[in-house]
Amino acid sequence: MNSSEAPAAPEHRNVILCCDCEGTYEQLRRVHRVFQRAQVPANFFFVGQTAEAMPDLVREIARHHQCESHTYSHPNLRRLSYTEQRHEILRGRQVVEDCIGRPTRGFRAPMHCMNRDTVRVLNEESFVFDASRLYFRYHMGKVEEINPTWFREWMPLYEWIGLRPRTAFRLFRLLTRLKRTCVLPVHPHYSGKTPELARALLWFLNDARRRGIRFWYIDEWLKATRGVPLPERGPDEPFLSTGGLVADARGSAGMAPPSASSSAARLAAPERMLSR
Repeated sequence: MNSSEAPAAPEHRNVILCCDCEGTYEQLRRVHRVFQRAQVPANFFFVGQTAEAMPDLVREIARHHQCESHTYSHPNLRRLSYTEQRHEILRGRQVVEDCIGRPTRGFRAPMHCMNRDTVRVLNEESFVFDASRLYFRYHMGKVEEINPTWFREWMPLYEWIGLRPRTAFRLFRLLTRLKRTCVLPVHPHYSGKTPELARALLWFLNDARRRGIRFWYIDEWLKATRGVPLPERGPDEPFLSTGGLVADARGSAGMAPPSASSSAARLAAPERMLSR
């Protein structure tokens, strides 16, 4: 859509969560449970090998969140030929679609590493959007861009210099104060590594909702801000039907932001809820 015709971006503050999924089963399940407890929508980008290794969990996540592809084996695409990239991207997409039982529309390159061959494949194969472009700038053709605001949580670095688990998410909190719309990463092998880190992620999500920030599925963001039509969904694909992000003014996923008391109750819940 021509930028002069595109709808204006929402005036409130917004967050698009992009969850890059190449961690372990426990790490991925822990992050999924955090999103469920915080009642926020997220966008999961699955590596094909992850979908093959844990199909039941991937299908469960797909019942609640938007799911897209993240290559098959998580390589640095800039080191691959056009033919190798094409194989990685298309195999990853096919495996994820076979697992969740519906078409995907988006892509996210591992480590945000892409080149003109990546863009060529995405256009040739009619991908609707890409959420990779952080370090490298290319004309994306017909592919819509969802540009990341930040790259990763950097838990190992913070642990090494002795900072607390909330450090990464305090940075996220600052970004949401500085920018009206943030596209933020969540990596299960960082944010879901331990129950303590998962609680830190939960703290950020609950704090953001208390401040009235809206969380978005990418499909619904593209519809609201650029007029890109929503995909058709069947009755067994509930995530868009439960969203209400565009029409409902109460908050993300059609829910009012949590009160201070309800958020405190969540944070005081037994650790086993996030450790299982």
